[in-house]
Parts: sequence; C-alpha cells; structure tokens
Amino acid sequence: MGMKANRINTISVEGRIWSLLVPAVISQFVNILYSVVDRIFIGKIPFIGVDALSGIGTCFPILILINAFAQLLAIGSTTAISIYLGRESCEEAEKFMGTAFSLSCLISLVLFVFLQIFKRSILMCFGASENTVGYALSYLDIYLWGLAFQLLTAVFSNFLFCQGYAKKAMFVCTFSALLNVVLDYIFIMIFGFGISGVAYATVISQVSGMLLAFYFVNRKEGEGQKLYLKKENITIDRNKAKQIVLYGIASFTMNFTEACLHATYNYSLQKYGADVYIAAMAIIQSLMQMMYIFSNGIAQAVQPTISYYHGAGDEVKIKRACFISTFLNMTVAILGSILLIFARRSAARIFTGDDKVLDIVVSYLPIYLAGWGIFGIQESVQCIFVGLGKAGYSMFLALYRKIVLLIPLMLFLPTFFDVKGIFISEAVSDSVAGISAGLLFMHFLRKTKKNKGKKAALSACDKVLSDIEKEALKRPELYGNTNFINDQRSFDDTLSSFGIKGNINKNGCGSIAMYNVLHAFGEDIPYRTVIENIAKDSPKIFLKSSTIGGGVFGLNPLYMKGYLKRQGYEVKRAVFKRKDFAIKEEAAYIAIYLWFDSKHSEIGGHYEALIPTKEGTLQAYNISRIYEDFKDYEKVKKSEGGFLMQVYEIKRYYYKI
Repeated sequence: MGMKANRINTISVEGRIWSLLVPAVISQFVNILYSVVDRIFIGKIPFIGVDALSGIGTCFPILILINAFAQLLAIGSTTAISIYLGRESCEEAEKFMGTAFSLSCLISLVLFVFLQIFKRSILMCFGASENTVGYALSYLDIYLWGLAFQLLTAVFSNFLFCQGYAKKAMFVCTFSALLNVVLDYIFIMIFGFGISGVAYATVISQVSGMLLAFYFVNRKEGEGQKLYLKKENITIDRNKAKQIVLYGIASFTMNFTEACLHATYNYSLQKYGADVYIAAMAIIQSLMQMMYIFSNGIAQAVQPTISYYHGAGDEVKIKRACFISTFLNMTVAILGSILLIFARRSAARIFTGDDKVLDIVVSYLPIYLAGWGIFGIQESVQCIFVGLGKAGYSMFLALYRKIVLLIPLMLFLPTFFDVKGIFISEAVSDSVAGISAGLLFMHFLRKTKKNKGKKAALSACDKVLSDIEKEALKRPELYGNTNFINDQRSFDDTLSSFGIKGNINKNGCGSIAMYNVLHAFGEDIPYRTVIENIAKDSPKIFLKSSTIGGGVFGLNPLYMKGYLKRQGYEVKRAVFKRKDFAIKEEAAYIAIYLWFDSKHSEIGGHYEALIPTKEGTLQAYNISRIYEDFKDYEKVKKSEGGFLMQVYEIKRYYYKI
C-alpha cells in the first residue's frame, strides 16, 4: 500500500502520536499568532490601546463562532476520512472531502450575510459600549471578507493532516501566520492603519493560507497514492454531511458554547466592572490560548490515531492511545497553569503597559486557573470520545461544563462576590466538570465491558442453540413437546443446555420447571422455544456464572425469577410454613431442593414445577407425583434424602389457570 496514511499501522502508537503531536503543536502555536499577535499590536496602539483591545474583546464571541463552524467541518471530515482510511476505502474518503468543501462554501456564505446585517446589534449585546463599538466594527467590516478562506484553510489543512502529511499542514499554518505578523507590523507600525490594518493583515494571510493548502491537497505525489479533492465529488451528499456534522458536533459545541461563554463574560464584566475589565479578560483569554496550543495539539494527534485504530478494530492500540492522551493532557494542564500563574505579570505586559489592566490580570488570573489542572481530565475524555466516534458523550460534557455549570455560575456568583465571582465561577466549573468527565468515562468503560460480555455470551448461546436445532430434528417428540415434561432423563446425555455438564439430561431441570409453569398458564409453545427465549433474554444462563456450583446445584434462582418477570409474571417467595398460608388455584409454584445420594456420594439440586389441582392438591412434574400440600411435599423429600430450600409462587397478572 503506497498511501502514507495507511502506513501508520507499521509504527508504534507512541511513534504515531509523536509524529503528529510535534507538527500539531507547532501548527497550533503558529495558528494562534493570528489572534494573539493582533491583540499585542492593538494593545500597543498609542492613546487608544486599551479601548481598542476592549473592542476586540467584544468581537471574541463572533470570531469564536466562526471558528466553531471551521472546526465542525475540519474535525468532522478528518474523523470520517480517518475511519474510512482505516477500512482502506479511499473512494469514500474522497467523497467526504468533496462534501466538506461544499459545506464550507455554503456555511461561509450564510454566515457572511447574517453577520453583515446584524453585527452592530450583536456587538452591543456582547458587552460593547459606545466607547468601544466603533473599534469592533472597524475590525469586523474587513475581517468578515476573509470568512470563507478561514473555513477552507482549516478544512484543507486537516485533509493533509489526517493522511499523514502533518508537515505540509504545519507549513500552511506557519506561512499564513508569519505573513500575518509581518503584515501587522507593516500596516500598523509603518502605515498607521490602526485596528483596520490588523483586519487587512488577517484577511490577506487567510487567503494566502487557503491557496497554499489547496495546492498541497491536489499536488501529485509521484508514485505514492493519496487522496485528492476531485471535481465530481464537490457536492453535498446528505448522508456524508450528516456524518461530518456528527463527528464534528463536539468540537463545534465546544467552540459555540465558548462563544456564548465569552458573550456572558463580556456582559457580566461590563455590568459589574467596566471596559477595562473586558480588556483584561482579552489578555487572560490570549494567555489561555497559549495553553490551548498543547491541548489542541494533543487532540489533533490523538483523535485521528484513535479513529484509525477504531476503524481497524485494534483495541490494544486504542487503549494505549487513550492512556497517552490522558497522561499528556493532565501534565499540560497542571504544569501549564502553574507556570502561567507565576509569570502572569510578565506575560500580561506583552499586551499592554496600562497599570489598571495589569493589576486586574495579576489579581484574578490565579483564581481563574484554580481548577484548570482537574479540567485536564475532561479535555482527555472528550478527545477519546471523539476519536471513538462517540460524539454524543463529548457533546454532553461540553454542554454540561459551559451551559449547565459555568454560565449560570457566572450570572449568579457576582451577586455575592461582585466582579470576583465571575472568575470564581471558572474555577468551580472546571473542577466539577473534570471530575464528572472522569466518572462518565469510567461508566462508559464498564458499559462497554458489559456489552462485550453479553456479545460473548450470545455467541456461546448461538452454538448451544445450533446444537439444540440438531437435537430437535432428531427428537421432535421431546423438543417439540407442548405437554408437561415429566422426566428430563428422557433427553439424550449430549450437548444442548445448562451448567458444567452441558446437557438437559443432567442440568435441564431449571428450564423444564419454567417450561412446565408456562404450560400450566396456557402458553402453547414447545420446550425448544422456551430454551431459545431464555438464551436471548439472559444469555449468561448458558454460562457457568449463571449456575450454582457450575450447575451441580442448579440454575441460579435470580435468573429464573428475572426471566419469568420479564414474561409478565409475578414471582415471590411462598412462605408455606405460615399458619395462614393456602395453596392458590390461580398460582403455580417452583420448588428448589438439595439432594444427597449416599450410595454414589453425589450431591446436587433440583427444580420442580408444582401445579395446583382442582382438588386442592399439588401435581409435581419432572418427578411426577401428587402431594396433599407443601408440608407433605417437604416430608416426602426429606424421607428421600432431600432438603427443601425455597418455594416460589408465580402468578400471571389478571389471569387464572
């Protein structure tokens, strides 16, 4: 196989992740230069730096919203393509590329029109004041013209990344980001364009990055095969679009809720503080983006790796990749937050020299980061869920932290702690969300393990049922029986049912007792069907774990009770030694007793169905005999060397025998 993306199965999990991690981190670092460097230059503009920085801060929710759609398409298409590469289905992977390109163009157009119409109203809702809204509009008026190129650059770069061309994807990001830095300096420091110069630099850089990424995507690689964006695939395939949205919805939700979060931040900061607090938050968020370099890089390296091994069905490598993801995310979260707290004043001074803004950052950043170490758990868990195609879990975690925890806390706590409560809410929500994510992942692992056990049990059942099918053809008078079964010894001593003995002849009394009870209630079904229904309902009945002593003492009563209850019957213990106890005509009974054969030194258990007669006596089946009552039954069994352990009374709701 010539394709780079399909050669990854020849290297270790660590090697695969490391080969993607370094370029991904570098790409993330270069990518944030777009926004961080913009803010650095804006904050340094003489006389208006703080107001301009606050104005850009009110643009954050809109910029993050645009990025949400970029990540929806980029991550969604990358995950789908990686899965189909793992299945070695290149044609389907290329169709996903065409659908992702078409969706990018459509979404860009809709967003552009919407934001051009409502941008001022949105900015005022997001915390802009009359002093800062002019700076925000000056930036957005130009920035929005590069919206389509931003989405396409993200999608094309991820096309390269998921195929193993991480260096080319990194080069695209590096080139466009460095070009943005150079143009920022030229437009602001030399030409004095102010905040408009920042927007012009961003748009030109995005156009250049998109053209370069498009060139790499469709560049011929000689004899080496790779995926291409083909003209015939440039269409919106509804099914593939749904899959892209499904796989990318977690990343979109993270970014969309982040936009809602920033809007709430700005609103609360404006309400309880002033423009200077929004400027300080813009700096804090810029510093946090430096932290996200590593967590996003880890996600970009681990998600396609897990997706590939998931598509290939390699569980061992999936587990290894999950462990590496957790270790890296926790390490980065803990060490990064400690480093940032100790260097907070020096880091903030990069953006501004205003003492008021610096004091706010120094005072509140430690509170803001207090729960970040624990939040590393959620970052890892979300990354793993997306890689496994479990977007629903990841989306739930994203919504839970931001919508359920953080935003309500941000609106509630300031009423008690004033502006400080806004920063406390971040620490509380990060801690609670991280712990919750860990618990959810543990639940997911237990559920997965349980499902695997059930599948294994069903597989064992299939073999047993296959044997029963063969036996039924040979002995239709037994397996097709619709009358009471009185002697399990009439069945051959061969395969076909329960316990360590593995046959009805020695271990079938439990299933026969259930069959006889069902027959007493008018269930006109053959014994073979009862066995099949039990197997489908509770496959572990066919395994040793569902029996007592491997079948020597019979079927586990809990499985018997559960099966009958699920068939619509009421099952409860019959305390026949009570004075007021009476045999009920509308009920049937299953007795369980132990027996001991001193002659052969054998011990075991036995189930019998006891059916009331019109005369008020009990008719026993599978050792046919009539008893006056349960005391008589207990006396006879005791005389035969048996010990009565339990009697269950079975009724069918609203039905009489």
